[in-house]
Amino acid sequence: MKPVSKVFTALIMIFLFAPIVILLVFSFNEAKSLSVFSGFSLYWYKELFHDTNTLGALKNTLVLALCAGVSYFQVRAIFIDWFALLLKGLFGYGYWLAAPAFLLAALILLFHHGRPVQLRVICTLLVPVLLGALCHMVLCKVEFPSSAGVLKTFWTTGTALTSGGAISGALAEGSVKV
Repeated sequence: MKPVSKVFTALIMIFLFAPIVILLVFSFNEAKSLSVFSGFSLYWYKELFHDTNTLGALKNTLVLALCAGVSYFQVRAIFIDWFALLLKGLFGYGYWLAAPAFLLAALILLFHHGRPVQLRVICTLLVPVLLGALCHMVLCKVEFPSSAGVLKTFWTTGTALTSGGAISGALAEGSVKV
């Protein structure tokens, strides 16, 4: 791997995981502010269980995380097989982070306390896409032709977990070509 690629990969990883660490630290903040840490508190965690909308969103996201997690162990069920095939086909290597990303999105929804969460949830759900793209750039040795059928090839190799899948692989190949 070229030194420029290593630096680029490190910057992307910092860009992806720094907000998660900051969010974790500030979830224990005494005040609502995300810019100044005013003291350690569990107040927001106590207030969490009083919002019915948040609990409904949490339930749905936990079901998706559970289905993705169960699919790691080759459990056979129609929905779980379909869901695992969809995740593998879209994200390829990023499939392994889909369940943790759903779980983290559920936790963000659970602990938001009236703060804006849309961008946080979107960034969390993009982690499997970006990891799939990074792993595709580093691990995938297959040359993909620039033709109309390349998405089918990405899908096929993604479901076999030998590439980044349709979305992540296309993003990686596009990044490499640029």
